[in-house]
Amino acid sequence: VGVTVTSGRISQWNDQHQLLNNDGLTNNLTQASATSQPYDMTDAQGYRGVLFPWAFGSAHPNDYLNIPNTIPGLNTTNMTVYIVATGPMDQERSETLIWFNGSPGWIRFFLAGTFPAYFPSSLSVGSQSSTLYPPLNRAVLVGSGNNVKTTLRWNNVTSTNAPQSATTLVNGGTIAVNNGAISGGTDYGYSGIIYRILVYQAAHTAAQMDAQVSELSALYGVLTNYTKQAVCRGDSITEGVDSTMLQSYPFQLCERYPEIEWHDQGIGGLKIGTNGDAGTMYAIDGNFVDPLYDGTLQQNWLLYFGGVNDMNSDGLTGTATYGRLTNYVAARKAAHPWKFIACTVQATVQSSGHPEKNAQYNSCIRTNAGGWDGFVDPGLNSPIETRLNDYTNTNYFYSDGLHLINAGYAVFADHFGQVVNVPHRTTGFFGP
Repeated sequence: VGVTVTSGRISQWNDQHQLLNNDGLTNNLTQASATSQPYDMTDAQGYRGVLFPWAFGSAHPNDYLNIPNTIPGLNTTNMTVYIVATGPMDQERSETLIWFNGSPGWIRFFLAGTFPAYFPSSLSVGSQSSTLYPPLNRAVLVGSGNNVKTTLRWNNVTSTNAPQSATTLVNGGTIAVNNGAISGGTDYGYSGIIYRILVYQAAHTAAQMDAQVSELSALYGVLTNYTKQAVCRGDSITEGVDSTMLQSYPFQLCERYPEIEWHDQGIGGLKIGTNGDAGTMYAIDGNFVDPLYDGTLQQNWLLYFGGVNDMNSDGLTGTATYGRLTNYVAARKAAHPWKFIACTVQATVQSSGHPEKNAQYNSCIRTNAGGWDGFVDPGLNSPIETRLNDYTNTNYFYSDGLHLINAGYAVFADHFGQVVNVPHRTTGFFGP
């Protein structure tokens, strides 16, 4: 029912409980520390939410809200939680949306396996996981428990699993769990936007969930009938390293084209790789990308960026890196009929001769069919795009001469956006 905001940062998110129940309880979410306060924002479609920013690795912000100790009687076998939120931003650590003290993260985006055996981030509730892989899009996420089963739900897609161990939850918890709350160090704080949270002290029936998801979907413009999806695969450029807030190009594309499912499958430092080259995209993407293919959809785009790390870390020429790309395309096409879109790479300072390697790699993509269905050309020496030709241009590049700032990632969003060819678009989302 409102937020307390100072300079765009939220210190309190007010609960509506007292509007419905005259029992004297106040369940507001709070954050006294200014450095840990999330942001008040309105997204590109006009929906107001609470933004929890993203950053790479050890720089990941620790923005979260505290759940008070005033919610009595919560129990893992008698509880249903609905959260309207965007999906997982990070594919290197699990992310927890809501954590009650005593539970292993009630609603999480969980990474099963250890690198290089990654699977996409899946929805988990407490101790129970699923094979639901939520995209970046705004969605209704549900976690419910009774003494028979755990229900996990993304919009209208439901999975059931074993019941939780009976646990009474006490002493509050956190929204966008702080980095140290869950043991093992495998979680970051959640990165994304949360629009609404509903907590019920009851395990809802399927019919009750249907009604609640339907109402929340209408209130927040949540689509539940996607016909197309785009999986953005790549390295740190796709991941969005050195962007601020939620400004990877996959998230910018999600805001521009919300009627398409968007996945950000970027992991920093990855090479295209080849046979026997462990820990590369070639080696892991049978697990990390292919499970996302959905044959019931009209379109499955695989929007691909890679090659910089092969040229830099392995010292390959642009031509040899292009060969790796064609092998990778063949492997993905052999697994599923992805509509594969390749991408040229930007100028970089990385190492001696590296920009020249990039130019050679890009020239190969422009002049040789590589088994893909199309390519986009925002990269170095593009005949149609000049903004990413100069790695010293701080209007688009970060100071390392490799990664981009928000406007630089928008260049990639501009070009990949033309591929999906949606006749309407917004201006995109550029922070709160």
